[in-house]
Amino acid sequence: MLMEKTLFRFWKFCNRKWVKWPFITVAVIAITAAHFVMSAKYGDTEKAPSWEFTAMLHSALLVMAIIVIVIYKKYIKGKLMEYETDSGNKDN
Repeated sequence: MLMEKTLFRFWKFCNRKWVKWPFITVAVIAITAAHFVMSAKYGDTEKAPSWEFTAMLHSALLVMAIIVIVIYKKYIKGKLMEYETDSGNKDN
C-alpha cells in the first residue's frame, strides 16, 4: 500500500508540465547526442551503424511511450482518481 501511494505521488509529480516537457527535451537531446557520438566514431555514411543506432533508440522511445500510455490509461489513472477522492487531495 505504501509503495502504491508513493508511485501515485511520483506519477502526479511527473505529470506536471514543468516536469514532463524538460524530460522529453532531455531524452530527445540524449538520442541526438548519441547519434553524433556514433557518427564521429564510425563516420556519417548511410551504411554506418550510427543510423541503425538512432533508429533503434527512436523506436525504443516510441514503444516505451506506448507502453506508458497504455499502463496509465488502464491502471494508474483510475487508481489516481480513487486516491484523490479518498484522501481529499484535489489539484486544480
